[in-house]
Amino acid sequence: MDFHKMTKSDFLSFIEKKGKYLQELEQIVKAIKKDDGFELNYEQNTIDFIQELYYDVFSEKCKVDIPKSEFRLLFWMYLGEAVIQHLGGEWTLAPKNDEANGTPIIENWGGTKNKPRISPFVWENLLIKGKLRENISRLILRMQATHK
Repeated sequence: MDFHKMTKSDFLSFIEKKGKYLQELEQIVKAIKKDDGFELNYEQNTIDFIQELYYDVFSEKCKVDIPKSEFRLLFWMYLGEAVIQHLGGEWTLAPKNDEANGTPIIENWGGTKNKPRISPFVWENLLIKGKLRENISRLILRMQATHK
């Protein structure tokens, strides 16, 4: 899936909107689940639900009241925050020599600078192509267990 690369200004705006994006995603889930009490979290079942919701939105099984390009940013923000919640790390903009060039990535996860970057954009592309070997929640949990 092609995506317009973010500028540094776009990236800073993406980070500034973290709360808005996560709240918007929570509202979408509440409406779909018809559950006003739903609270967005980073537990395995919620990560799995958000992953399935992504498939449903982009296959048009499920309609949302925002453009797909905006939903994509909500998805990236949620995946990145799920990684940070479970593994630590910090948001940064992928450099030009990175596969995720011009998109938000997580660096320094697991408390060290020697680990590979984690890219919601790359994970999304693997999902689309059917090349992600396991659900994102299990991938995060496996990384958490092997990189302690």
